[in-house]
Amino acid sequence: MAAPTDIFRNALLDLGRMGIGESSPSAPDAALCLSHYNRIVSRWSAQGKMSYYERTQAFTFTVSQQSYSIGIAA
Repeated sequence: MAAPTDIFRNALLDLGRMGIGESSPSAPDAALCLSHYNRIVSRWSAQGKMSYYERTQAFTFTVSQQSYSIGIAA
């Protein structure tokens, strides 16, 4: 899932409020994006459209192994 800052940046790029070379939005643009984002999330939460699930998985550890990787390891 994209982070809110990625959503803000992509939206501002699409709207022409940011250039490709800019790394972050201006403070007023970021504040406006955050305000809209919070309203949307609040509305979805009130309508029951947000979902949360918990995922559990058991792992077996070997005593002699010193490090482990969980997820994609290079």
